[in-house]
Amino acid sequence: MFDQLTRLAQDRSPLGRAELLATITDLFASAGHCVDGGIAALYGDIVRRLLPTIPYHEQSEFAARLAELPTAPHDVVMGLARDEIALAEPVLRYSPVLAEEDLVMLARELPREHLFCLASRQPLGEAVTDILVARGDSLLSRVVTSNAQARLSAAGLARLVSDASADAALGETLARRCRDEGDTHNVVPFRQRAEGEGRQGGAPEGGGVVLQFVDRQGPAPNSALASVIDAVAADKRMLEVAMLLAGHAGLPVELVSRLIARTDPTLLAVLCKAAGVSGETFQRLVAIRAERCGRPQTQNAELARLYERLSASEALRALDMVRDRHVGGARPA
Repeated sequence: MFDQLTRLAQDRSPLGRAELLATITDLFASAGHCVDGGIAALYGDIVRRLLPTIPYHEQSEFAARLAELPTAPHDVVMGLARDEIALAEPVLRYSPVLAEEDLVMLARELPREHLFCLASRQPLGEAVTDILVARGDSLLSRVVTSNAQARLSAAGLARLVSDASADAALGETLARRCRDEGDTHNVVPFRQRAEGEGRQGGAPEGGGVVLQFVDRQGPAPNSALASVIDAVAADKRMLEVAMLLAGHAGLPVELVSRLIARTDPTLLAVLCKAAGVSGETFQRLVAIRAERCGRPQTQNAELARLYERLSASEALRALDMVRDRHVGGARPA
């Protein structure tokens, strides 16, 4: 092992640096909880020196690996959480190193794209979700509400109910959560907000009407969802596209993100068609996907033709099979 480390230390190429960092990380991980503060500090210093020198895709793989380590240096994990989204996402979602006070601090300061990763973390405490609901928009509130392990305070729930009075999609998400938890008594009376009225600093008080959530029977029209996906795709925000598609399909976000990144674009087509996404938006998503994954754009026109031939009923049947295979559940109500 010493000879291998010596050889790698002499290799100044980016790939050599990446292999050196991976090897040192393996050694660090193998020590488990026997690692003392001095060794952890030394490892953190090595990470800070080597990480900027390795290829970008290797950096994202390293971040995913570090997110699994309960002994990872705290300052390194916090640094990654504040870094670009490809490096921040795995630690924000999964790192056991981040304590509640860390999550509260990050929720207050991180940019919007990072907040979506944080909102998907399981579990999440009330102090964190309160900040996310206060800082976020409708889409972020829906991600928080969809997270079954995100605890909602009375004030946070009140604000979500208030916002849902002018946001049907959020209302459906909140109603589904309440039904799933058998917690419908928490959906309390609040006044209906007038059309065009903005979000308030806190939950409204006083006499109003009970916010009614209708239990949907069968698939709902997808025009609103498709419009949101179209707007998000126009900004090339693929993580949020995955969240929207996952929420509609009743699949975990991380599963959808992984599956639509595969070489075969079939699942992306199925998810988009089931959500009512237009052919133009699907072409845009395919182009973004190809660009980010380094795949040729030559097949995009053929994929567009195949998408137009795919019917909504075929997509829903295929989606049911995907859901049965991965989560063993029926199509969400």
